[in-house]
Amino acid sequence: MNRIIEHIIEKECILRDFLRNRYTGRRIHFLREKGHILLNGRPVTVVERARTGDKLSLIFSEELTFDYPPQDMGLKEIYSDEDVLVVYKPCGVPSMPAAPHFDGNLFNGLRYLYPEGVFRVVTRLDKDTSGLVLVAKNALAHSILHEDIRLICKTYTALVEGELPPCDIDAPICTGEGAARYVGEGGKPSKTRIIATKPYKNYTIASIRTETGRTHQIRVHLAHVGHPIVGDGLYGRGRAGGQLLACTGIAFKHPISQKNAEFYIDGEAEILERLGHVSAKK
Repeated sequence: MNRIIEHIIEKECILRDFLRNRYTGRRIHFLREKGHILLNGRPVTVVERARTGDKLSLIFSEELTFDYPPQDMGLKEIYSDEDVLVVYKPCGVPSMPAAPHFDGNLFNGLRYLYPEGVFRVVTRLDKDTSGLVLVAKNALAHSILHEDIRLICKTYTALVEGELPPCDIDAPICTGEGAARYVGEGGKPSKTRIIATKPYKNYTIASIRTETGRTHQIRVHLAHVGHPIVGDGLYGRGRAGGQLLACTGIAFKHPISQKNAEFYIDGEAEILERLGHVSAKK
């Protein structure tokens, strides 16, 4: 599968300069090596001079070789276009495959929904964290989104133990034994923002954003301040169904159109449905 991007040259220039203002050096090198730079339909090098009104065509080819058997993993499409996809991932589905088992994961579910698609996961979620996942449909979209990964804003909803007020948690996170992480000196700087809270029985429904993207960051930080996520078997008291944490909002700049895109699901309904008190509203 190839993705062709076309540009109309607005001012005379050397192609190398034009490309450097829009693509990474690695991407330009790949295009040059493959002969995938065409000016008015003919292959050219980056030292070619382009004139006003010329059409520049760039061919971004796919080279993924992994193929996963299609499986219905309960994914739901939230948004889809030629370049990106936003899907809802239920609890219990790993975002990435782990050898030697290449089934029962997000990629199997994507193959089930879109048999002919090629996918690269941009934003991952823990196996037992439900919610929105951003996926790139081609190498170009993935490259741009990956370079701007810090600009992708995710909102989470969690049910936590006790009464938790809005606050900022700024505490470094260290790698522990196995999959575990912990707050400690010498860890990587990590900041979690509790932006809104709502009491629910003996719990708190919290709306959360992260300013860094550490593994298990929200789970570690909430446990650190004495309000572990309900059901978290690693950092709190486990329960069937895993931690009650969901990615309920995602905002990013579209890699091709450069337009702002935002998608949300009902965070409170998502968490309470998983708790077993209300019907799903997805």
